[in-house]
Amino acid sequence: MRFAPNTTLVTGSASQTGLALSKLLQSAGLPVLFASPSGERAPVGFECVKLDWEDVTTIPEVFDTPHQIRYVYLQVPESLGHEPLPYMQSFIDLAIAEGVQRFVLAGEKGGNAVGARRIHAYLEAQRVECVALGSLEHSSVSRTRGNSIREKHAIETACSASVEDIPLAAFKAITVSGRVSTHERSGAQWV
Repeated sequence: MRFAPNTTLVTGSASQTGLALSKLLQSAGLPVLFASPSGERAPVGFECVKLDWEDVTTIPEVFDTPHQIRYVYLQVPESLGHEPLPYMQSFIDLAIAEGVQRFVLAGEKGGNAVGARRIHAYLEAQRVECVALGSLEHSSVSRTRGNSIREKHAIETACSASVEDIPLAAFKAITVSGRVSTHERSGAQWV
C-alpha cells in the first residue's frame, strides 16, 4: 500500500536546482523523494532512495517505497556521456509502468545536450507527458516568461537562466493541472 500519493522523485539530488525544487514542493505540502547513487544524500527533512544509473538492480528499489511516484525531475548526469539512454531507459520504462504521469527533464550543463535530446525523444515516443526545461540544443535552462503556466498551459523558455529560475520552472511544470506537451521553437523549448 502506498502512503505518500503524488510524490515527486528528484534525481540529481545533490544539485542546487534539485534541492531548491524539493524545498518548493515541500513548502507547498507535496511529498518529495530524493534519488542518489548511495541512497543517503538527502538533506535533513527529506527521504532518499538509492538510484545508481550504472547499476540496474537499484531501479526497482525506487518504486519499492511507501511513495506513489507520479512526477520525476530527471537530470541527465554528465558521467553517462553522450549516450545516457541505455542507462536510463529501464528506469523510464519501469516508471511509466508504475504510473509516473509526467517527467520534467532538466537541460544538462556541461555539454550533454545530445544525451538530453535523446532522452526527451524517447519520452515523447512513449507518449508520456514530458516537460523539457531549457533548450536541448544549448546547455542551459531558462526562466519562465509571459502569462502564467496555468493560464497558457505552457512554459516558454529561452537559453539563459539562474539557478533560482530552473526550480521555479520545474515546480510549475510539476504542479500544473492538465496535459502538457513540448514544442521546439527557435532553439528553445516551449512546453
